[in-house]
Amino acid sequence: MHSLTIDPGPRLLPTPSPSAGGSRVALRVAGNHLRTAVWTLTHPATGRTVTLVGTVHVGHGPYFQNLSDLLTGLAAGGAEIHVEGIARRDGDCLNEWEEDRLAEADTWDDAEASGAAVRLLALESQSVHLRLPDGTRNIDLSHAELLRSVGWDNYRRLFTTPPEAPAIPGFGPVVRAAIAFQFRHGRMIEALGSVRPRNRRVNRVVIGQRNQRAFEGAIETLTTGDVVLVWGTDHLPGLARLFTAAGYRLGHEDWHEACVF
Repeated sequence: MHSLTIDPGPRLLPTPSPSAGGSRVALRVAGNHLRTAVWTLTHPATGRTVTLVGTVHVGHGPYFQNLSDLLTGLAAGGAEIHVEGIARRDGDCLNEWEEDRLAEADTWDDAEASGAAVRLLALESQSVHLRLPDGTRNIDLSHAELLRSVGWDNYRRLFTTPPEAPAIPGFGPVVRAAIAFQFRHGRMIEALGSVRPRNRRVNRVVIGQRNQRAFEGAIETLTTGDVVLVWGTDHLPGLARLFTAAGYRLGHEDWHEACVF
């Protein structure tokens, strides 16, 4: 079963979600270059620092190497690293139906490591290539919590891989163009999809509740030191809004190239 991240939108790459809150976006397309943001926020009274490291879950190898080096340096400076990750948790107290559903999910292929974007653009998976420093903490909902919150049909839609379209000679450029369209217009696509009540319900959990869990874990750590949150770019605007409301101010922004398409 997947143990790192999920993406509530289309299966190519995560896209900025208007429902995440705030107008600042953490994913940028310039020409055929896809870049993700790293935001540093500091509290003017305490001096504590929050670093929000935005990621896409598939990218070129050097992208994950650069992010790994960044996390290593931040950890060496004393910051605690928190990472998203829907995972099994001890103490979830599953009933028989939940055990059966999650056992079925254990048999599913990893959607992160398949699909047209991975194949045609020769992309790598974050779960394989991003190195996390020792002591990294997973702060997120559990599989059981997610299943209970969104229901089985939505849970299955989030994690299962769509049927693979047959390879058609000569159609590679067409598929690449479709991928490029999603990269450039993902926010609009997400906004249109969010009109559906089912999608609004899922976004409230997959974006909103998970952001709140990450924020609460970070605030606890910030009583003793700095913290780094490694989350998909969909989550960064909402996380930044939560920290801004708590008195933190954006002080620095960096961009990292995830892939060229």
